[in-house]
Amino acid sequence: MIALFLVSAVAFGQKRSTLKDNGISMKGNTLTMNEVPPTWPGCEGSITSKRNCFNKNLANHVVKGFKFPKGHKMGTKVTITFVIDKNGDAVVKKVDGGPKPLQDEVRRKILSLPKMKPGHMGGKPKEIQYTMPFTF
Repeated sequence: MIALFLVSAVAFGQKRSTLKDNGISMKGNTLTMNEVPPTWPGCEGSITSKRNCFNKNLANHVVKGFKFPKGHKMGTKVTITFVIDKNGDAVVKKVDGGPKPLQDEVRRKILSLPKMKPGHMGGKPKEIQYTMPFTF
């Protein structure tokens, strides 16, 4: 049986940054600080490059080695909410939809993410939240 696995989208809980890589800029008397997302190991370049690299590696990581539980139904949706914490580790906050064995496998894949350079704001590490929907 061939199973179809689609990662629908990744939603970010962070502000979009178009500024310097340190995420801080001055304009007049206003100081602006933007969230800098976590950095996947090996990703380099601008904030946008790092974000794109993160998204690509995350999708590849989840798909590679995914173990479909017996009897899963096509069209099942599972949504996982997780953070990359201040230490650069993935921490699952919530999993919704689908049967428990499918939720457990989605959780397993997220918890097996590599340690990353944590996101930050104003030079201080910051927990960054992600919500990732799956349609099987």
